[in-house]
Amino acid sequence: MSSVFLLRRASKSLESSRTALADDGRWQIAGCSERATDCLPALRASGAQFLACDLRLADGHVRRLLQQLRRLPEAPKVLLLSSCAHDTMLFDTLADGAHGYMVECERGSSLPQALSQLQDGQALMSPELARQTLQSMGLSRISLERAQALSAAQDLTPAAGLDCEPDQVFNELTRADQHLLSLIALGRLPAEIAQLWRLASEDVGRRLSAIYGKLHRWQAARSLDLALA
Repeated sequence: MSSVFLLRRASKSLESSRTALADDGRWQIAGCSERATDCLPALRASGAQFLACDLRLADGHVRRLLQQLRRLPEAPKVLLLSSCAHDTMLFDTLADGAHGYMVECERGSSLPQALSQLQDGQALMSPELARQTLQSMGLSRISLERAQALSAAQDLTPAAGLDCEPDQVFNELTRADQHLLSLIALGRLPAEIAQLWRLASEDVGRRLSAIYGKLHRWQAARSLDLALA
């Protein structure tokens, strides 16, 4: 049974999450907290494999906690819980190290399901997040006609930037990643992309998860370069 630590900004949300996980039966709750400043020792001691936490917490933003988690030898995977898909802090927090997110108000959203997808190496991405990823990395958006071609799924050449910006040196994305981000940015759903590319829907989710991983390394390298400048 996999373990999860819950970090929620309000007792009502915390109790709701506990109930959902208990009813699901596949998750062990390793610990709970309502404050980021108090949870790190308990989180470290719990050995939880996953952390489900609010994007915005009562005592600040989760980005500071992510910086502390990076120092742990085995940090938990982080699932962000947001009340809004268009929260202005969502992209920056994902870039800083969160592995996925769930919008609680969306129809059909489920914490156990979101955690299970994360456990399986899958992730979701909204059109807005895809556009922000392309823009932040200085990458051009590929046309729908080119991006939906079957050959686009297997193009492992380096992603094409808008120009030769220095940030490109940190960019691990391939053209296939760029095609996928372009399709998501244009509003295509993972299931639709899977059909176009003749992939399983789960494989599209795993590709999106891998893009988040590359985004983490890009952000870390970029931050280090700025610090050394």
